[in-house]
Amino acid sequence: MASQRAALRNIVVVAVLFGLFLVIGIAFRFLIYPMLREDLVAGTSSESKYLHEVTIRLDS
Repeated sequence: MASQRAALRNIVVVAVLFGLFLVIGIAFRFLIYPMLREDLVAGTSSESKYLHEVTIRLDS
C-alpha cells in the first residue's frame, strides 16, 4: 500500500514538472524569443549599399 502511494506521488511529481517545463517553454517561445529576435535583427541588419543586387542560384 505504501509503495503504491509512493509510486503515485512520483508520477504526480513527474507530471507536474513536465507541465511546468512545457509552460516555461511555450512562454519562452511566444513571449521572450520574439523580443530577443527583434533586438538581434535590429542590431545586426543594415540597408544595402548597392542600387541593385544579383542573386546567383548555383544549385538549380
